[in-house]
Amino acid sequence: MTLQVCGVAAVAEIRYQPCYCEENVWFLCQDERVNPASAQVVIVTNWLRGVRMWSQRATFPRPVVWDYHVFVWSSPYVWDLDTLLGFPVPDELYFRRSFWSPALPGDAVGTVHTTGAVQNGDSPLDGADFAPEFRLVAASDYVRKFGSDRSHMMDDAGRFLSPPPPWPPLSAGTVPLMDWLDLGNLSLGRWIGLSELLDVVKLQRTAGFDVEAVGSK
Repeated sequence: MTLQVCGVAAVAEIRYQPCYCEENVWFLCQDERVNPASAQVVIVTNWLRGVRMWSQRATFPRPVVWDYHVFVWSSPYVWDLDTLLGFPVPDELYFRRSFWSPALPGDAVGTVHTTGAVQNGDSPLDGADFAPEFRLVAASDYVRKFGSDRSHMMDDAGRFLSPPPPWPPLSAGTVPLMDWLDLGNLSLGRWIGLSELLDVVKLQRTAGFDVEAVGSK
């Protein structure tokens, strides 16, 4: 896949498969361009498994409602293979434009990884229901711990709801995707809201911060 990196087409191949952001990110964390030593994986979901995001490839120009999303944050940039805001894109711009918009709730199109369904965007839920929760994980920890058997992408008959990646399932780690998405599981790091995340972005501008400290508070 050829992508624009800082306005210049990337020659190197980047592994990408739609609806498998958790695996795409696992490979991206090992790309030297994202500075893996200081990069963080950001896992986004909420209790309803419905996070509204703007400027995503899946439904642009309408917002999408993901049950979860995963991307890389390597300050001062975010590396999201599914956004149209840039690759990479300045972090504060990304967070503000991806998770907030004056658009009405009914403007969203619901795309759910774990069902493969694109739902009617006319939703009775208000903006608070779609509020994101973020888990920040050191990229090195994610690469070491994450494992995927892709079972969440299969129906009861064992058929894939979205075409799987051409590479084998990731089996180096033992922590499955659903554990990373569990808001009640704090062993992999705590969850923070958008306003707190923006505070962290500003803090990093001035003094830097330790993702381990944020995850353990």
